[in-house]
Amino acid sequence: MFYIGLLLTGVFLILSAIHVYWAFGGEAGKTAAIPVKEDGQQSFTPSKVATLAVAVALFLFAVLVFCIAIQNVTMLRPLGWGLAFVLFLRAIGDFNLVGFFKRPSVSVFARNDSRFYSPLCLLLAAGILYISL
Repeated sequence: MFYIGLLLTGVFLILSAIHVYWAFGGEAGKTAAIPVKEDGQQSFTPSKVATLAVAVALFLFAVLVFCIAIQNVTMLRPLGWGLAFVLFLRAIGDFNLVGFFKRPSVSVFARNDSRFYSPLCLLLAAGILYISL
């Protein structure tokens, strides 16, 4: 459980750092991380504040996982279950733009979502559920 916790913590910290990079003007990979509608337009344009909020949330997820798996703070386990559930729902998706059951699309985001983002969410959910039980 220790090593799984470290791995999960590291993944969340890396994802948080990527969002901080984007919030402060970084462009690499940014367009591949935003869902695209059928007309080819981005489904939304994230603001700097929203991107930083996601970075903070991902950092807090890293702290939560660290506390559950490494520090063995049992009172936080229900939060781990909740996070695992949310990540599982993200992997399934909205049946439109994101997740395993999204509408077929040829966008860079859709390909990356099918290959990387949704499977990562599913693996994170499974790992967090494992350390929280």
